[in-house]
Parts: sequence; C-alpha cells; structure tokens
Amino acid sequence: VWWPGERERQSSNLAWLLEDLGLDSYTVLHRWSVDNREELWTAVIERLGIVFERRPTRTLDPSAGVEEPRWLPGAELNIVNSCLGASADAPAILHASEADSRPRVVTYGELEQRVLQVANGLHRRGFRPDEGIVLYMPMTVDCVAAYLGILHAGCRVVSVADSFSAMELQRRMEIGDSSTVITLARYPWAGRQIDLYAKVRQAFDGLDHDARAIVIPDEGGGIPELAGRDILWSDFVGEGSPIPPVGGPPERVTNVLFSSGTTGTPKAIPWTHLTPIKCAMDAHFHQDVHPGDILAWPTNIGWMMGPWLIYAATMNRATMALFQ
Repeated sequence: VWWPGERERQSSNLAWLLEDLGLDSYTVLHRWSVDNREELWTAVIERLGIVFERRPTRTLDPSAGVEEPRWLPGAELNIVNSCLGASADAPAILHASEADSRPRVVTYGELEQRVLQVANGLHRRGFRPDEGIVLYMPMTVDCVAAYLGILHAGCRVVSVADSFSAMELQRRMEIGDSSTVITLARYPWAGRQIDLYAKVRQAFDGLDHDARAIVIPDEGGGIPELAGRDILWSDFVGEGSPIPPVGGPPERVTNVLFSSGTTGTPKAIPWTHLTPIKCAMDAHFHQDVHPGDILAWPTNIGWMMGPWLIYAATMNRATMALFQ
C-alpha cells in the first residue's frame, strides 16, 4: 500500500488546491468537487493558465440539463495556445529510437517552430478549417508537431494506429472524411522494418476518390519512391510568416479517434478543444506533473493516450519522453 509522504502533503499540486480552497482532506475535496462543479473547473482553468481568444461568460451553463451541459459558453480559443507556454529553452521532448538510442532533446522553442511550419504548410496548400487529416505513424517528434500544427491551422486530426492494416486505415479515412494521410516511410520495430508507406498506398487503391500522402523519410534518411500526388515532408512544411492560430468555439472537433472496431464498424470518438483541459487536469492533480518533470506513457497516436500524453506534458510545461 502506498501512502502520501511529506512531499505530497506539502508541495503536490493537490496540496496546493486543498490550501487554496481552505479544505483539510482529500475526502472533503472530493465531496466539494461533486457539489461545486463549476467552481472546481474555474479554479482548474485558472491554475492551468488556459489561453482564450475570447473569455467565456461562465465556466458551466447547466440550464439545458445534465445531458447537454454547455462548457465555457461564449468562449473562443485554440488549445494549442495553451500547449506552448513554457520558456523557449525548456525541454519539450526527450526522444530516442530503436535506430538511434541516444537521447536527444527538442526544446519548446524548437517544437513551436515545427508546429508553425506544419500549420503554414497546410495553409499554403489550401487546407481549410475543419478538414480531416490522418496521422498514421508512431509517436515521434514529427508526429507531435504534426498533431499540434493541424490543430493550429483549425483542421482536425484523424488518429489511426499504425499497427492497423491497409483495409482498416481505409475504413477510418472514410469514416473520418479524410483524403490526406501524414505517415512515416518506414521504421525498425523489434529488428525488422515496418513499411508504412506501402500500407498507405494499398489503402488508397481501395478508395473511390483521389487521396494524397505526406511522407516523412525514415530515420536513416531513406527516401521512398512516391506515387500519385504524394509529397515529401520536406516539401510540405512551410516557412515564412506564421499564420495565426485558428480559434473557434470550445466544442469544435479537433481530433477523431476510434474504438478498436473488433465487433463491427469502428466507432468515431470526437475530441474538442475542451478535452485537453481534462487531460491536463488529470496529469496535474492525479499524476502530480510539474514543470520540468519527464512524463512517459508508451502509446500510439491512434489511441487516446497518445493525444493525452501531448496535452498532459505540454499544458503542464513538462517534458514528454518518446521512444520509437
């Protein structure tokens, strides 16, 4: 059995909340949170430093009943603005891979630059807000940058686990209404090469519309022979003046995830600009993540813990650890 020690009692994020509210135990705090839901989330939003383009008129409007709560009515935001608030030289990602096991660091300043390059690339190629773009690749630095860059541009991520077959990818592209896939050419896994781009091209063959892949070369720099309208990552990312983040209402869909689909058609699970606030809150109070902490969760962008890790780390100004 684990019991909180003196550090947890004195300097944890939960200890701060207890002191801020003038409460003396977790049991009392839990009861208070159930009875004072709006006050709790108001305190959480202030504590996390959520950035708004237009502030809400209140935190929660329950007038339509518990089945249809309105969170942050009147607000406009892009949650990416709340993900890049750490100092530019703070480590955002500590990463290594099976191909190169040396730990390397990407700072928050470098990550923000990559995010802006992705957003510029989307804008330059005519992608419109709310268009779906598939991420079909392992959790890498480019994956994180692509995820946040897509949201910055006002588009939505369609998350597909790279372990899925070409046919499963195709089904999720159709459900997610997406004709563009960002993928990795290939990568080593347990001593063998996984050729993702080949699976993407196979998925495209079964679609009734023209699709396009944006292909990141493998870690060794190997460039695959591209087909159709496919382009290399280096030709896609855009330089120049960064476009401003595209704001919108809190309920705007930012990410479509899927159930496993083992019992039939995969069920689409929409995330909005609200969902990351819950991710960051869980990490802040339940995992007690502080600025500068290193947070690891072996996962994939196709499963909810992939986006959770991005938000849990960046919105708490921590460092995410990735191993491809």
